[in-house]
Amino acid sequence: MIMDYGKPENQVPAGPAVRRTKDVMGAHVPVRFPAATVAVIKDLASSDGVSVSSWIRTVVNRELQRRRPSATVAAPRPSFIMTVEPSRQTVSDSGYHPNSDELLDV
Repeated sequence: MIMDYGKPENQVPAGPAVRRTKDVMGAHVPVRFPAATVAVIKDLASSDGVSVSSWIRTVVNRELQRRRPSATVAAPRPSFIMTVEPSRQTVSDSGYHPNSDELLDV
């Protein structure tokens, strides 16, 4: 949702002012991007309904999680399922019996 701050109805405070007792975000890190990159970031942030700063923080946090997964996160699920069909060999060829989970002594 994009606010149009040019409209007077969008300039009314939502409640009393609240000051944070400490800096919740931590240190300020200045980062520079080429103009073309900033334009794309602005478009993506706008389409996601977030500020540019919030969009960048989200992308950086995702990358940090990808590179350093925590021990409590489950292992990723495989992206494929492998199925194995028995070959058409006879029992005497392979020791495999299609109606049994065990190998036969041949």
